[in-house]
Amino acid sequence: MFPWFAIGHMTPFLHLSNKLAEKGHAITFLLPPRAQKHLQHFNLHPNLITFHPLTIPHVDGLPPGAEMAWEDPSP
Repeated sequence: MFPWFAIGHMTPFLHLSNKLAEKGHAITFLLPPRAQKHLQHFNLHPNLITFHPLTIPHVDGLPPGAEMAWEDPSP
């Protein structure tokens, strides 16, 4: 799974991952490292759903270390 890095996108992807894992599918979920702490408690099948952290490069115009959409300071 490779959702947009916004909690409103990652959460439904994880719910879908849980449904797939119920059927026995193994899933690798790609996400920024800090997002894992927000989503870990939704992982109902940690033996089948693996979180794989991605290093997010700096993007001009965003604060240093920004990883997710809510860290964008623009209105």
